[in-house]
Amino acid sequence: GLEVVAYARRTLSETTRFFDAVESLRQGGYGSLSIGAVMSAVADLLPDALAALRERRPRMTVRILTGTSDELLAALERRSIEVAIGRPTEPRHHAIFSYEPLFEEAVSAFCAPDHPLAGRSKITAADLAGETWVLQAPTSPLRQVLEASLAHLGCAPRTAAIETASIFATVNLVRRARMLSIL
Repeated sequence: GLEVVAYARRTLSETTRFFDAVESLRQGGYGSLSIGAVMSAVADLLPDALAALRERRPRMTVRILTGTSDELLAALERRSIEVAIGRPTEPRHHAIFSYEPLFEEAVSAFCAPDHPLAGRSKITAADLAGETWVLQAPTSPLRQVLEASLAHLGCAPRTAAIETASIFATVNLVRRARMLSIL
């Protein structure tokens, strides 16, 4: 008899906590959301979206994971994050995830102001292919765009000197080490 009473009390207590948590969420209370995003989305899309979310859920905790699309979709598939803002990287992703186009992303190559290619009025694909690059991993869509574009023009980039998904590392390497990159 005592076991049944203890079990009933635990169940009643857990049920009460559950309903209190649901009511708190309904009124803008606590909760959490894990978002994975490519860097361009972090800079362009997330600030306004998160500001709007904070108005509706002022006490919600939001965790942002940045990375390349392939890394983010792997995290989404593992359920380490709940939402990913990135590009599909494999055909099977169309079958297992729902997609909603959010924006068109412009991709540009860049170099430091003192780089030999800076300020030139015309740069050929061969000029770019002969340079040392800071690139994302070979599985990232951004890297694949660069390699496909240069291959279409009849040349291929030299193997990346450095591979990183960090925008901070990329910008500083381009600026200080006379490398090129794309964003």
